[in-house]
Amino acid sequence: METIEKNQLIADFLYGKNAIHPNQYHENWNELMRAILAIGNKTGFTLVMEESTSYWVNMGEYLDDEPEFDGYRDIQNIFDAVVYFIQWYNQKNQ
Repeated sequence: METIEKNQLIADFLYGKNAIHPNQYHENWNELMRAILAIGNKTGFTLVMEESTSYWVNMGEYLDDEPEFDGYRDIQNIFDAVVYFIQWYNQKNQ
């Protein structure tokens, strides 16, 4: 999946299918943090971000087969964690 498709996946999750949005999640911490907060509000999951690792959790529930994501030192790590979560959530809620 290309970066533009990943950005659109996030926009669709937040604003509805085929949302028109500036799609800057991969390079804009403010936009990415808004997405993380919206995911939490919609699903109850929280992205735990540490320097060397990041993972999703909801009241002790972890994602099935979640890969390890590196920490917040690189926006790409957090972007990948958000994309993974949305794909997981969409598949689980089809």
